[in-house]
Amino acid sequence: MRVGEKWFNDGVWKDHFIPNNNQINSDLLAKGNEFQSNNLAMDETHTWYSCCVNPAAPAKPIVKSFGWAIAPSYNGTITAKLHADTFALLKGSKHPDAAFKALIALASSGALLNAYGAYPADPSLVAAYKDSVNKQYPDSKLDWSVPTQMLAYPDKPNHQAWVPDYAKSKAAWQAFNAKYRSTQGIDIPTELATLKTTLQGIFDAAPDKNP
Repeated sequence: MRVGEKWFNDGVWKDHFIPNNNQINSDLLAKGNEFQSNNLAMDETHTWYSCCVNPAAPAKPIVKSFGWAIAPSYNGTITAKLHADTFALLKGSKHPDAAFKALIALASSGALLNAYGAYPADPSLVAAYKDSVNKQYPDSKLDWSVPTQMLAYPDKPNHQAWVPDYAKSKAAWQAFNAKYRSTQGIDIPTELATLKTTLQGIFDAAPDKNP
């Protein structure tokens, strides 16, 4: 993490290929929608973002063509950040049978998957999903072997794994991110040490630290 954060910080303030906070929120980069602005060459994100590369209709598409690329390696190890959306029923549901039928309908709906861009876990739905994305971006000629092969390199531990007092923990690492993206010259090792202390305090005080 220390090496990665130093690399990002240098990219923002030394090598100038990563936008800082002011640039991210500028009109040039569509006020936080950098890739959607068509003024950002590369973005590390999930395939579900195919649902939102362009603004919703009736606005006209801005990005006419893009492609997938393999996740970069570090010391020979590839890591491709993975999201896994799941459906669940509350134990206290008043109508569990009806709720289960609704859940099955949602989980098997190709239309729903296409609407939010999720790569299906069900192999029988994958072809229709790919076709729907290809139709949205006919000029892109997307190479689907790339995201398919990246499924073999998920982050471990996963960034969506359980975290004590998630709301406070998320606020802490977002504050760290905002500080280095908006303040030139900060000392990354010092800031990471401060973040570690802050997170440890949150974890120790969390009511749900032992789930």
